[in-house]
Formats: sequence, structure tokens, C-alpha cells
Amino acid sequence: MPKHNNILATSLMDRMTFDERTSVSGKPRSNSILFWKVGQVKLKANLVLTVAGEIFCFAFNPDNPKIVCAGLGSGQVVVWNFTDLDLDTVFSESKGIENKLDDDEEEDQRIFIQPQFISNLESSQPFAVTDIHWLPIHKQYKEQSNAFTEQFISVGGGEHLSVWDINPPVANKRKKRKLQPKLTCVLAPKLLGLQNTPICTKIQFCEEQAPTETEKGEENEKVLSTEVFFGTEKGSFGLANLELAKNPSGKKPANHEVLFINENVHYLCISSIESCPHLEGLYLSVADWRFMIWKRGKVFPLFTSPCLGYVTCACFCPSRPAVIIVGKSDGSLDVWDLLESSSNPVLKNIPVSTVAITALQFRPNSLEKDLKLATADKKGTTRILKIPSSFIHSALGRENETELLLKFYDREIKAHLYFSERMKKCEKETGKANEGKEASSTQVDDLQQDFQDMELKMRKELGLLVEDQ
Repeated sequence: MPKHNNILATSLMDRMTFDERTSVSGKPRSNSILFWKVGQVKLKANLVLTVAGEIFCFAFNPDNPKIVCAGLGSGQVVVWNFTDLDLDTVFSESKGIENKLDDDEEEDQRIFIQPQFISNLESSQPFAVTDIHWLPIHKQYKEQSNAFTEQFISVGGGEHLSVWDINPPVANKRKKRKLQPKLTCVLAPKLLGLQNTPICTKIQFCEEQAPTETEKGEENEKVLSTEVFFGTEKGSFGLANLELAKNPSGKKPANHEVLFINENVHYLCISSIESCPHLEGLYLSVADWRFMIWKRGKVFPLFTSPCLGYVTCACFCPSRPAVIIVGKSDGSLDVWDLLESSSNPVLKNIPVSTVAITALQFRPNSLEKDLKLATADKKGTTRILKIPSSFIHSALGRENETELLLKFYDREIKAHLYFSERMKKCEKETGKANEGKEASSTQVDDLQQDFQDMELKMRKELGLLVEDQ
């Protein structure tokens, strides 16, 4: 939890097939977000956020972590607000130790919070919400700047993205009001040369790229345009413009040269997209049996991992730029150090669970001396792992390691361009060879036809019977 490093939030969902979800659709089901305090003598979830629906993803407000938004399997979004709640008092152990409360009394003291806002089905997305992000203050679609972030964007497996506002500018505000989509955004496929709009499942904002503000039309409407990396359910990865406007323009953007979509990288749905905390413009995509590292301005991956097992999640190490942690479907972890080996992980098949690992998250704003990693598996078990000191501190130093890593990526770019040119030359040579073979085969056919005509003429002159005639 941001600004509260000792508090961990988890949410569980049922991993069911399409037929199983169809059989239980429409039935009342409840789900929760559980808050745990790491290091408690008796680990218990004293704070629970409940909702009548299945939670697929949730996110903390970066400015006020006590405001949480979540996306449901029905396409709805919900918001909890427990700003008035003192977390130190909620997770205090002195009261339970002095009074020696039993399990039933502790259950009665557990705090359950209902959603403050929930969207209705008519204004929500038609598919399950697969990704959700809070918009930074400078990227919000508002006429006046606010003290903290009040808008978030949800991805629902369709061509449209919805932006929601928890504090819309209305004249008469009610205590219990429902969220309405402030505006709808669309990833511009025409700018990318696509015939169909990609079905977006994951997005990641370009942090180093500031949004551009323009005015268009007779209504003098403000338009905020920013760049986002996106992943689709078919494994495509690309960069597109996200225009925050009620009536997005179909004009060709100024940054059309860097926009792209690569449809031949992953074979299955992209499960996550992560940004590098050390180097601007570097991003990590995870799907099927590989993870890939991308750089803004390049339409191809800088690095592609070999296939060493089905990859479910991955993340950058916050203390070392060259270290990447990878979770796999067999319940093990792989630790990659790109400066030491780019063909195999330095630590392979670290046993963590007996089922697939579904999520990896480092403690935010943690000290390098106490770097911990939270892992979640398919059964809903959460584990906190301590990272070895050899992967926390580099013998080269962070600045030298960053410089060497940039040189490594430059070599990968040069190698990719070299092999691309060789492939083009080989294709041209192969095409010329095929043309030569076609021409030679045509000449042979012509000579054979002339020989048959000459043979037929001689048989007629000699009076020989021709069986074919």
C-alpha cells in the first residue's frame, strides 16, 4: 500500500472457464479486498473492502491511498473511500493482546467498508475490466486543477476505454451518487494503419512523455493527447495516442512516426506491461513463454527471453536496473541478470509454490537494505520473500551498471537491424533466383514444344502412322 509500507492488500477471484462463468452469471456473488499488516504477531485482516461482484483488478490513489478503485467482472467499477479511518488504530495489536480476544470477538471487531460509488450496468463496459489506472493530475480531463487525482481509466477488453471521475462538477451533489463515465477514449487504429481496432486488455502510460493540450472545433474543446503502450488479447503490442476528449479528432498526430503495432511478438494474451523505474522509455511485456523489453521509438523488442517455461508475470527490480524477476506457471521464480547472462537466468526454478504464480509486487519506497517481494499464486496464497543481498547491490555500482545496460541495449538494436537487412537481402536474392528458375523452365518448355512439332512434321512426311492422331 503506498505510504504504508507495512500494509499489504490482496484480492481473490475464482479462476473459472467460460462455461462455468456462464452457469453462475446473474447470481449474487460477493468479493473483498483484504488488508494485512506485515509483521503482526497474529496475522489477520482487520480491514475488508466488500462489494457484490467479482474483483478483477484494483488500484490505490497515488495521492490519497485511502481511496481505492476496482474493476469487476461485470464491467462495472467501484470506489471505496476510508479517508477518515485511522489505520494505526485499526491494525493496533495492543488491544487484542491486553484483552486476549478469541476468534469470534476478533471477527466482530473487523471493519467492513462498503463502496462509496458504483457504476450502473448501462454506463459500464460490456466486458470484464482487465486493467485500471489512476490518471496523474497533469493528465486529467478537467478545467481546473485539483489537489489530488480524482480520475481513473478502466480497460474492459474492448476498443473503448472509459475515464471515470469521483468528483464530477455538478450543481447539487448527493451523498449517494453513481459514477458516470466522464468521457470515452479510443486507441486510434487508423493512425497505425490497422483495418480493425485492437481489443485492448492492458495499458501503460508513457511517464516521460508529457500530454499535449490543443483546442479544436467550434466548441473550443480542450483535448489532452498522451501516449500509451497497449497489449491485446491476441498478443499484439504497440504504442498509440490516447485522446482525452468527448469528440476525438481523426487527424494525423504529430508523433505518428513513433506509433506502431507489432502483431508477431506474442502468441497469447499479454498479461502485464511494466515500466522500468531506472531508465525512461523502457517497458516490459509478459505473455506466453517469454518476456520482452521494449523502448519507445523502436517498433521491435530490444530483448526477447528464451522459452524456458510458461511465464505468468514479471517485474523490474527497484534496486538494480539489470535484474528482472519472472514468475512461471509451475510455481517457481527465475531471476535474470542481463549483464551476467542474456541466454539463461542466473537463478532458475526457485521453488515458491505448487501452483502457478499470478502476481509479483515489490514493496513501494522500500530501502535497499530491506527489499522484499510479495508473490501471489493461483490458490490465493500470498508470500513475502526477501531478496538476497547479491541482487540488491551491484559490485559495479548503479551508475556503471546503468551505463553498461544501455550499451547492451544498443548492441541488441544494432544486431536486430543487421539481421533485418540480411533477411531483406536474402529475400531479394531468393526472389531473383526464383525468377531465374521460372525463366529457365519456360525456355525448356518452349524447346520441348518445338521438338514435338518437328517430330510430328517428319512423321507425316515419311508416311508413318501417328498413334496420337
